[in-house]
Amino acid sequence: MTYSKQYLRFRVGSQWYGLPIEDVVEVSYFMLLNELPGTTPDVLGLMTIHDEVIPVVDLRIRFGAKQSEYKLDTPIIATRTTQGTVGLVVDNAEALEPVQESETVHYAGSDLPFLSGAVKGSHGLLLLVDPEKLAIKPESVL
Repeated sequence: MTYSKQYLRFRVGSQWYGLPIEDVVEVSYFMLLNELPGTTPDVLGLMTIHDEVIPVVDLRIRFGAKQSEYKLDTPIIATRTTQGTVGLVVDNAEALEPVQESETVHYAGSDLPFLSGAVKGSHGLLLLVDPEKLAIKPESVL
């Protein structure tokens, strides 16, 4: 028996990705961040969401896409991981995408370590992101 799982569809560069909806806390928009010196270039700083201070990572930098300008409507997806909540800056956070488990090609390669699989979605190939692989160890930012 196959089942449908919901993913939040988002875009980085020209590629569409999916994040399991059960891991998404909320989608907000770019805000003033507190800078963190000594971190990697993809870690933009800290923000507060629901009284929790979380690191913010620009997935455009992490994924090697062309970095675009930060605007007030630039989306930040807050997602839960076992290391804590992290904010993910993306180009577009669009809608929920139902994914049939039977149609998913699972992936565990080391060349794309943040992926758990891929599936043909409504906008073409949807790369499924494993939020645990995007987690930031707390000691590296605080």
